[in-house]
Amino acid sequence: MPTEQIRKRMLNGRALLLALHFNGPLQRKEISRRCGIRPNSVSGLVAEMLDTGFVREEEPGRPRSRIALDGSRQSALVASLHAEEIDVARVFLDGRIEDRRVVALKDSRPAAVVETLARALRGLARDEKTALGIGIATPGLVNARKGSVNYAANLREWRNVMLADDLKKEMQAAVCVRNDVQCQLLGQAWFGRIKPGAREILYLHVGEGVACSVMTRGRLVEGRRFSAGEIGHVRAGEEGRLCKCGKADCLEAYSAIPALASELELLKASPPVEPSARQLAQAALQHPQVVNVIDRAAQRILTALTPLAAALDPYMILVGSDDQEFSKLLCRLLEPRLRAELLGLGSRAARLDVAEPSREAALKGAAAEVIQRAFRNGAFLKRARRRG
Repeated sequence: MPTEQIRKRMLNGRALLLALHFNGPLQRKEISRRCGIRPNSVSGLVAEMLDTGFVREEEPGRPRSRIALDGSRQSALVASLHAEEIDVARVFLDGRIEDRRVVALKDSRPAAVVETLARALRGLARDEKTALGIGIATPGLVNARKGSVNYAANLREWRNVMLADDLKKEMQAAVCVRNDVQCQLLGQAWFGRIKPGAREILYLHVGEGVACSVMTRGRLVEGRRFSAGEIGHVRAGEEGRLCKCGKADCLEAYSAIPALASELELLKASPPVEPSARQLAQAALQHPQVVNVIDRAAQRILTALTPLAAALDPYMILVGSDDQEFSKLLCRLLEPRLRAELLGLGSRAARLDVAEPSREAALKGAAAEVIQRAFRNGAFLKRARRRG
């Protein structure tokens, strides 16, 4: 088949898969109408995708059967890096997470992380024919196109690390790498079926650090230096609190989860609280002073979040953390103040919604990166799979 025909077939196949992903099961004639693909071409593509495990028939063998994405066969192998551990899992086309495990990270230097990642991911790799690739969510300034990490404050000696290339050598498979907070938003948008034409979405994450990510019309905003949304390192106080990045008075030093736990310990406002969103949310139910500490942190976050919201005018702001109860509390504290700050917008300001727990969202976002690339590269075609 000539190259131009293969290219057109790949474009048609991608359009077909996107239609199924965002709209759910469709009959062949509906796919033809929605995607502008000739009926014969739709039938040929569906037949090939049935063989490669990307789609299934709801009524096998019936020409009028609706076609759906097959959530049981194709999957991505994914990992999310943290300062002291790595989450690894297999994520399927429907967003289902299986074989999830947490691996201790005893040494966070790049070579040791690559070795730990490779060992953990090999334990998931059951069948290379149904593994679309590897996706990695990592903290830091990430060049997603190159798969490199320019800098990560929470990981030791991470400067200009070619993570995708290094891991590809170990795994002999294609690797996608993206910033973890961007992955969290991507996971929400892709598996939440937010269509690519949607307006701006602003996502706030509070965890080991504080950061935002932005999506506009289906595309993540990275910035020229890959630092878009890194609000955690803007100045937020004058107390001289040290940040992991080496500077003082960064927003993270006041409003990240470890900072909140440390402040509570100093105030002795409650029994000792582990530095986790879940523990803070539970303590807030019993001790009003815990809510006060979180409220002060929210006020500091607003100093960075409000200008972003005013500049972007997003239709949705998502608030996420490792625990949804903590995210709900943060939403309740942020929303009235945000509306008060956005003068002239009032009730028309973006609504605040609670996001999926950030660890699950990061894994799904890493998978979405792999799945989108597979849709672009024609992994659903037999010939493309043999070639890849």
